[in-house]
Amino acid sequence: MSSGNTSIHISVALPAEEFLVSHRGIPVGRMRARVIEGALICGELRAEAGYDGIRDLIRQASASLWAVGFLAKSPAQPQPVFPAAAVSRAAELPLELQDELGALVWTDFVNIIELPNPAELPMVIARLRLAPARTAARVA
Repeated sequence: MSSGNTSIHISVALPAEEFLVSHRGIPVGRMRARVIEGALICGELRAEAGYDGIRDLIRQASASLWAVGFLAKSPAQPQPVFPAAAVSRAAELPLELQDELGALVWTDFVNIIELPNPAELPMVIARLRLAPARTAARVA
């Protein structure tokens, strides 16, 4: 559900951009991202074959978070609660974003969340790491 640091040059002023989501270099899906607020982006994951390797863990972690109301109000019907270890393991997944040209995108985190309705596509939420502003050189 989460990633370490990766790399890009994106303008968050763009309303949408296509990204490849990967896990240890294996493509898991593509998303068309929308800016939520500031550097937060989200989009539906159009899963590829590589997603099968992490799908069960993402589903378990997402089900646990939905069941305790972390992601939103829990549904009226009882949901299975998976061990907190599933949430921790999912949070440690090294997920990465790549832009349309294949360049790695700098992120603070990348999360994939399975929605309670299995007919809906998983959601990707990421926070882009913005480059620090450069300080103007002082003239002596």
